[in-house]
Amino acid sequence: RLHSTTEEASKELERTAHVTRDLEYANKVVRDENQVVQHRVQALLDTVGTLREELRAQFKTVQQTQANAAAERHDWHSAMKTLEGENEDLRRRLQWLERSAAASKP
Repeated sequence: RLHSTTEEASKELERTAHVTRDLEYANKVVRDENQVVQHRVQALLDTVGTLREELRAQFKTVQQTQANAAAERHDWHSAMKTLEGENEDLRRRLQWLERSAAASKP
């Protein structure tokens, strides 16, 4: 009876050793896969960081372009007002000259 109990315990120990080896192997596989995933995640995070910086730079460029366009529009409007004023002055002078010319004709 002791012999069969010892044999049974030995078989259980052997099965336990196989299960332990299988678990250790499975853990190694999971650790290796986790390492691969971590590298991929880090690469993605790096890419996202780079894209974020590029987007910020482009946003600043767009803001500067919009500010420049607004300044140019303001300058254009100012120039147009100046030209309109000068045009009105020239029209008044022309009318005055035409009246003067008409008045000086016999």
